[in-house]
Amino acid sequence: AKSRKDNMKKYVSILLLLAVLFACLSHSLHKQKPELLIDRLTKEFIQVSDMADGNDIRLVHMQAGSFSKNNADELFATFQLCNTPHTGGLDSKVIALFSNNLKCLSYQMLPGDSVDIYHLSALNNKNYLLVSMISVNQGIETQTLAMYQITESRFKNISADFLNLPENTFAAFAGNDTLFIYKKPLDNPNMQYDKQQITIETILKWDENGQFITVSS
Repeated sequence: AKSRKDNMKKYVSILLLLAVLFACLSHSLHKQKPELLIDRLTKEFIQVSDMADGNDIRLVHMQAGSFSKNNADELFATFQLCNTPHTGGLDSKVIALFSNNLKCLSYQMLPGDSVDIYHLSALNNKNYLLVSMISVNQGIETQTLAMYQITESRFKNISADFLNLPENTFAAFAGNDTLFIYKKPLDNPNMQYDKQQITIETILKWDENGQFITVSS
């Protein structure tokens, strides 16, 4: 019964992805069947990235728009790397940028046991990504933050002091463009703990000029 339920969830997820793909693609691509688009995107990515086994790659998100420059006709896609060993990151993902003719322009690997990607916009239609990558090694969690600007058909790495998290320090991104840098209890960093035990170190706010500004520390 559990296997049947899992298969049903997978089937529903595929249907939802197909619906999103069909809705977001430009009119010129509507003539193609959504399932063929998924196949083309996956094969193009495998060829460009030299990842031979397509069974280990699954397209989980795609969005059409102008990401790297104004009036560009592009597709932003997120691939899930499946069946990876724990050392490779159980939730590792790859972000990729495609042209409207489905040519892969650029991609970026995001390894981790828990990977979250946040889209941020700024003035002049500039697009940024904040990425949280959490890894677990022998029961101890560590978090890595990264920022990218989507520009010139590529993912440009952005450096900033707040991205360098000290030991036992973590970050949480809120829906109101606010980033909290906090510490967990040293004696029990990965177990259940009361909210009062969290120490907030810094609060940053995303600015329309394309950077996080410290509002409290």
